[in-house]
Amino acid sequence: MPYFFGEQAALCKFSFFKTVRFFQVIYVHKKEMEYAQIMGAAALENLFPEDFNMVLDMKRKNVVK
Repeated sequence: MPYFFGEQAALCKFSFFKTVRFFQVIYVHKKEMEYAQIMGAAALENLFPEDFNMVLDMKRKNVVK
């Protein structure tokens, strides 16, 4: 789901039979992925700071200590 625009932006219905679903890819560090696999994706999202930028940033700091 596109984080910036909310849940209503995840689907675009063209007709009863044609719908486009939008997804967003977020770069995560290996330790963050391991944390999410154990604790859940929502738990990982809660570690992101309030001003977390969902735009791809390969140099961002790992939020899992």
